Amino acid sequence: MKHAIIAVLIMLVATSVFAGQKHSPYAGFESREIKAMSDDNIEGHLKGKGMGLSLAAELNHYPGPKHVLESGDKLGLSPEQINATIKIRESMFKKAKHLGKQIVDKERQMDELFAGQAADALTLESLVYSIAVLRGQLRYAHLEAHLRTRELLSEKQVKEYDSLRGYWQGNLENRTEH
Repeated sequence: MKHAIIAVLIMLVATSVFAGQKHSPYAGFESREIKAMSDDNIEGHLKGKGMGLSLAAELNHYPGPKHVLESGDKLGLSPEQINATIKIRESMFKKAKHLGKQIVDKERQMDELFAGQAADALTLESLVYSIAVLRGQLRYAHLEAHLRTRELLSEKQVKEYDSLRGYWQGNLENRTEH
């Protein structure tokens, strides 16, 4: 009985000690270069990565140029399809890298604005809207590449692409036709 009482007392003391130490899900973010962006997120923007921006297309039978080229042999791409897909991919990456750099730069400006205790409503509004427009343009660049790539492929190639990527496995009744 004595051991049980001691155990309960230890748990109560430990609980009260730890209760005062609340951790935010953002703990550690204060040491980031740009507080609102992880290193991976910054890298993704600067390298023109997709970062899930085109999932609406990818998961609805609009293949992306990068993965189409990676699966070119299995899709039976013609030389013309390969060349056109390469051009789409290069154009998309060029736009995405350019826009991604601008987004990172604007996010850095926002971080510096707050870090320097210089935030005001007018400057903040301008930065927020600039970032929103750039993010929209970036998403459009990725989605448009999927749209243009889809136009190059036959229905059979799109179905094969979906299969190779693991989409609609065993669930073909829910696959919509285009």
